[in-house]
Amino acid sequence: MKTIKSFFVLVRWEYMPSAINETGIPALLALLFIPFSSQYVFNVIMSLLIWYGAHFIGAQINNISDYNADKKFKSYISDTIDYFGVKKVKWMIIIEALIVSVLTIGMSVIRKQPMLVILWLVGLFFACAYSMKPFNFKSRTVMNPITLALVLYLIPMLFSYLLISGSFHELSVITIIIFGIQMVPMFFMDEISDYEEDKEANVMNPCVTFGRRKTIMIATIIGIVSNMAMLFYWFFYISQNSSFKMIFFITALIFYAFVIFDFILIYRMSEPTLLKDEKKLMKLKKSIYTPVWLMGTGLATLLLIFERWVK
Repeated sequence: MKTIKSFFVLVRWEYMPSAINETGIPALLALLFIPFSSQYVFNVIMSLLIWYGAHFIGAQINNISDYNADKKFKSYISDTIDYFGVKKVKWMIIIEALIVSVLTIGMSVIRKQPMLVILWLVGLFFACAYSMKPFNFKSRTVMNPITLALVLYLIPMLFSYLLISGSFHELSVITIIIFGIQMVPMFFMDEISDYEEDKEANVMNPCVTFGRRKTIMIATIIGIVSNMAMLFYWFFYISQNSSFKMIFFITALIFYAFVIFDFILIYRMSEPTLLKDEKKLMKLKKSIYTPVWLMGTGLATLLLIFERWVK
């Protein structure tokens, strides 16, 4: 039981529900162009399995890279490295990479889409380059959020969509690109709670470079613009006027607004004079609900797509 629990901590189980975004959005988009069938279900399941394998790999690579910092500030993660041992974790990564590679090659043959292999290799490169030298994009201010957007959303979602639908469609690709931009603020906000740790470790991510308040402001602006882009794209160019469909649209708007209002609240909490109080600093750190924001934004986007899918 301890081994299973340690493994799920190691692969950051709290982010695993995000598969609803990475596979759910492409799967629902695909239904706008292909019929529901047993083949469709099989492709969705394979997409989900490959996503989880890739997620495990990325999380483990990042945890090995962050071992020393986690030892001080997130010992529950570094403890899992100690439990398994670095050598065993590296072997786990190699085995997982081989399994995902075999599945990807197999599906590329079945779907007659060699682009699946290319997307997998590009994604694997960025997953490694984010945390590992000589690239270490995590510590390169602009490359930090760009790499995360690519490796966590754009590449996996394009991969899933291509695997499920068999080809790309303009509507779906644009939606996935906008969604990838919507995720950028989440990466900025996720760093707010780790500011002290990252600064001590000399990790020059946006939060350390710009400071907490500017980072939150940038995240809020990008969030507002990208959310409006998604809403306008689906409302003015896709949606058909009907009261029933407007319920989905308004609900999606509420989900987006909830996330932005949370950002604004955290901005107010991040006043430097307030953070001199240790209790208020800890309250700020505990107010970073990245998995919730990810799910809220993802559910809003799913509602917009579902609104179009329902006849």
